[in-house]
Parts: sequence; C-alpha cells; structure tokens
Amino acid sequence: MAAPTLDAARLTGLKVGPTLVTVDARWLMAYAAALGETDPRYYDTRAHGGPLAHPLFSVCYEWPLALALRAKAMDEAIARRGVHAFHNLVVHRPPQAGESLRASARVVGAQRLRGGTLVIITAPSTAASSCGAPRSRRRRRPRPRRRPRPAACAGKRRSRSRS
Repeated sequence: MAAPTLDAARLTGLKVGPTLVTVDARWLMAYAAALGETDPRYYDTRAHGGPLAHPLFSVCYEWPLALALRAKAMDEAIARRGVHAFHNLVVHRPPQAGESLRASARVVGAQRLRGGTLVIITAPSTAASSCGAPRSRRRRRPRPRRRPRPAACAGKRRSRSRS
C-alpha cells in the first residue's frame, strides 16, 4: 500500500486565525511551574508587568493554532506520521500578564521530498493594541516520518553502485 502523501501546492497559503488571546499571571506561572523553573521572577505577581514570561511561553497560545492548521491541511492518517523537525522562535518582547495578543498560523511553503512532504508554518503573534507591535514569530517545519522498513529488510543496508 502506498504511503499517504500531501499535495504541496494545495497546502501553501492555508491559514487559521487570527485569534485573540489574553495572557494572565496564573497562565504564566503555571507554564513556568510545569517546566520546573525555580527563578522567582517567573512567580512574582508584584513585579511591574507581572510574572516574567518563559521564553517558550508562546507555544501556549500557538499550539491550538497549529492543531487547527493541521486539521485543515491533512487527515489523521497523515497527521499521525508527522514529525516536528525544526523551529525558529524570535521573541520581540515577552508577553505580559493582562496583555491581549492576536495570533495566527499559516503555511508559507511545502516541498515534496523522498521521505514525505516538508511543510513550513509561520505563527506570528502581535499585540492586540492599536499599534500591533510584534511579540513573537515561530517557523516550524513538521515533516512526515519515513515508512518503517519491512521486517525482512531490517538490518540490511541498500547497496549503492558507484561509477
């Protein structure tokens, strides 16, 4: 049976959002606690702007967008085979407690490869205030895993002829 594939041309340009997200102090502290952070700045509700946001906190408001984009782009058979291969996060300014953000996600590129389809997703987040200053931007490259080799082939290497 052939492995399921993605239509790269159809994927490019798919988007979800924007959605409005409000960051609160409890959310910031819960994320830091879940990571086992011990720096008191992550829990200081009396500090100006509230507790410090962990550098990777943006995953909290981007993850639902990534799931929605995945559901829109592929069926579950392909989604189960996906692998998160790469991400690049740029934090322009960490979010603060009480701040509202506008977040979205969009497929900016897709390329068919021998092992599957490389899908490049960007998830920019901006302040919901009138100025719309950027807060974070993430580029992800989830990639389908290769099919497992049949048991009869396990351990055998393909021979390559060299000219």
